[in-house]
Amino acid sequence: MIWRRRARPEPIWRGVYEHLRDVPASGGGHATKEWLDTLAHDVEMARHSEALPDDFVLEHEALLLLLRLSPMRPVRVLDFGGGAGASYAYVRRFAPAIDVRWNVIELAEVVEHGRRLFDGDARIAFGTRVQPPADVVFVKSALQYVDDWPGALRELFAAGAPFVLLEKFSGVACGTYAAAQVSLGTSVVPYWFISFQELFALAAQSGYERILWRRLPRWYDQSGFPEERRMGQASTLIFAKV
Repeated sequence: MIWRRRARPEPIWRGVYEHLRDVPASGGGHATKEWLDTLAHDVEMARHSEALPDDFVLEHEALLLLLRLSPMRPVRVLDFGGGAGASYAYVRRFAPAIDVRWNVIELAEVVEHGRRLFDGDARIAFGTRVQPPADVVFVKSALQYVDDWPGALRELFAAGAPFVLLEKFSGVACGTYAAAQVSLGTSVVPYWFISFQELFALAAQSGYERILWRRLPRWYDQSGFPEERRMGQASTLIFAKV
């Protein structure tokens, strides 16, 4: 028998930088046709797939819990960085009894794409600016791309929702730093790894307390990074208004 060494997977991130502006970015990133096609595929998957990926289902578990527990009807969801509306499509499919009004905040190119995909559905809206009020703020894998992530998060807390849910959050035990994401086709995209300590302090200053913190099961290979800077697993975090 010939034993073959398994090839190391291609890295998702490279480099350690002080700020996003220091990252040598290239390509269209989240404004490319390839990315818009990916978002449309995610919506179609959420609407119709008989075999949804386990991680996609898990990443909506806490959201469904908050929607079911909310006394508000309809539940107003502010979905920051929500792509073309895949999370809304998932909730409508698997929890159709929950009356929701969904507001996705995204890049202008993505907004137009989402509006086309949900044309005629008055329960979901797309825009480029945060529009309070909200009953649940939902942020899935989005803050890491925002240049002023503390300012964006303060604005989201200021919406006054009883709950703020950060899902698939790229948190680290060290200080916040930037890296280059190299897994988006031909683009190189600046990416934050955000300090848990800074996040928790900002939440407390905004009048929120952490009521859930769990690690998602997937382990990320950051073997090219110093050990103290590695994320390991992304997190689910729920904050409740005090």
